[in-house]
Amino acid sequence: MNAPLRRPLDAATDPNGVEMFIAKKQAIAHALGPFLNEDGVARALSIWEHKYAHQPTFAMQRFISEFLDTSQAGQRSRILQALFLALHNAAPAKEMPEPVAEPLPVYSNLSALRVLYELVEQVLALAPREQETRLRLLVLELLPQLKVDETAYRDLYAWLSQRYPLPPQFRLSQPDMRRFINLVYVALCNMMGPVRADNLLHEAVVRTERASREDFPVRDLL
Repeated sequence: MNAPLRRPLDAATDPNGVEMFIAKKQAIAHALGPFLNEDGVARALSIWEHKYAHQPTFAMQRFISEFLDTSQAGQRSRILQALFLALHNAAPAKEMPEPVAEPLPVYSNLSALRVLYELVEQVLALAPREQETRLRLLVLELLPQLKVDETAYRDLYAWLSQRYPLPPQFRLSQPDMRRFINLVYVALCNMMGPVRADNLLHEAVVRTERASREDFPVRDLL
């Protein structure tokens, strides 16, 4: 017998978590509005609330598969992009930090950037040789969605298009790093489908964990 579905959060015990849950649910509804009718949005929200509210952002591929019918298959990548963007922008106006027993680790921006660089290079190396250039081009097409300053955009563009290394003065916030990895993942999905994209990204993460000497955890970029 399947275990009963549980409510994602309990307002009585986790009010800050509930606030975030509501913000994410509203963001998903807004993202799906252009693609689904009112009943479709309601059904998708019910699925998310009971099965995916606790899942990481990359579970959105499985979430989409549960409510998208065959007539909308061509919109899958657009829906995925809309959901990624909405969830990363979703945050309560006055979100309170959760209490912790000890200070959270603080990682340098340079350490995070080096891990970002290594992860993307691993993704490109794992892509079939004949498809690496196509993957770079797909990411470049999505890059304007990142909405970073002109200097950061130019450096990322040069890295992806001309294989220039990121310069020492390059900086990117960690939320923007995660958004960038999301774009790479969307490009992978568009190129090879969600199952192969998931497998390739997982292998790239494992290889990065093995190779990196940085203290920044690569999974914080996912």
